[in-house]
Amino acid sequence: MNYTIELVWLLNLFCNFRCKYCFTSTMDPSELFQGYTNMDRMIDGFNRNGITWLVHMSGGEPFLFPNFLELCQKLSRNHYMSINTNLSTDNVFEFGRRIDPERVKYIQASVHLRQRGGGLDDFIRRVIFLKSRRFKIFVSYLMYPEDMVGFEKTFQRFIREGIILFPKLYRGVWRNEFLHPGIKRRMRRFSRLRPLLKRTYPQNYSEREKRFIRFFYERSLRLAGDDYFDSDCTSDLSKETKWLDGVPDWRGRLCYAGVRSLRMDPWGKVTRCHSEHRVLGNLFEGEVRPMEEAEPCKSRICYCPYYGERYLVDPSGGEVKTRELPDKGQPGGIPDFEGQLLKEADKVKAI
Repeated sequence: MNYTIELVWLLNLFCNFRCKYCFTSTMDPSELFQGYTNMDRMIDGFNRNGITWLVHMSGGEPFLFPNFLELCQKLSRNHYMSINTNLSTDNVFEFGRRIDPERVKYIQASVHLRQRGGGLDDFIRRVIFLKSRRFKIFVSYLMYPEDMVGFEKTFQRFIREGIILFPKLYRGVWRNEFLHPGIKRRMRRFSRLRPLLKRTYPQNYSEREKRFIRFFYERSLRLAGDDYFDSDCTSDLSKETKWLDGVPDWRGRLCYAGVRSLRMDPWGKVTRCHSEHRVLGNLFEGEVRPMEEAEPCKSRICYCPYYGERYLVDPSGGEVKTRELPDKGQPGGIPDFEGQLLKEADKVKAI
């Protein structure tokens, strides 16, 4: 694909799933934004200045964007796209029939097993349909601590259907919401019990969990083959285990983010990247002025290491440090060692 700039577009803040690990789950329903409605102004913004865009659409759920198919048709006339989706809506079939797969770099489909109530038939049917229409589709399963127990069974089911499932790391804060507040207050007094209340990922995966993730990651890669993720694929799930010990810190390293890659919010505001919020214009309301040359990274944490590694001037040079993500109050749930937690809670009740 011959494009000028890659753009990560947070298309909307609206989703039919309420995943506890997603920022939209903590938002008031009145704050959920379904999407910008002036289609002509959006398309005019993309078509200005002779830039050919590769637009990575995420959200929220892109397929719930108003007139999403019309947007994709108009956008794909002059530009390319990729999509991050839960693949839960029926307009997926119309998308597959109306959109040229040569204009779509890839579709990344997330399983979200708990939100589907354990039913995967519709998801599998849509994946197989898109593959039959020659779309490149990657399927991932978020390794949220309490959901890891369902991964192996899902992996085997997908293999039988001819679908390769990749484990995807959780990057965020897990919180226990199911213990009584009084028990939590008592548990905080004991340092060895505090990890049962809150942990930060990916660095707090246990060694057993890390071995589990690596095992299936390697199995997925063997099934996929070396050319499954090409060199021009940003959402390269084969890189996940690089960041098992924490998110990278590339401060001071020259990066082309802002030059070859940009980020845009639902209202058209364009910034350098996920981590550095220097405003470079508004695509819907005026001009966007990309940076002219690579500049050092200024962020302590790379919130999207796929893009960070891709656009470093020298990704192989220098030391890559890993950092803890800050606690931004993401909600959590019961960890996979629930039995251990309950035993410890019983001890606290007896104190």
